[in-house]
Amino acid sequence: MSWSAHLSVGLSAVMLSVAACAHMPSPTGPSNAEVQAVERARVWEPFTDYAPDGRAYAEFAPMVETRAVVCTSLSPDTYECAFESRAKDYFSADFSPWEKRHDRLEWRNGHWIGLARADPHGG
Repeated sequence: MSWSAHLSVGLSAVMLSVAACAHMPSPTGPSNAEVQAVERARVWEPFTDYAPDGRAYAEFAPMVETRAVVCTSLSPDTYECAFESRAKDYFSADFSPWEKRHDRLEWRNGHWIGLARADPHGG
């Protein structure tokens, strides 16, 4: 086998390995920071616009905080997470009160996606 064939086989193996890792479930479940990122995406949704190249951006988006995150595994790539969240509007001086949330997060294409919305009763 020529050196270029060896290189091609080696690169193919590395690319397959990287692609497989990107689609594997997270072994530990979502971190506090990942839960906050999903919550931020949910809160920012009404403020989001898209550039001509498809990138999302949000002007004057609220600040989002989360705390007391506890996630329970439902399957290797799905977790039920309970946490508290609050937001501060861009032009506001104060945060809103803490709100209890229960969201289901699923690992897709290398990141966590929020599937459920808040329980209005906090339970």
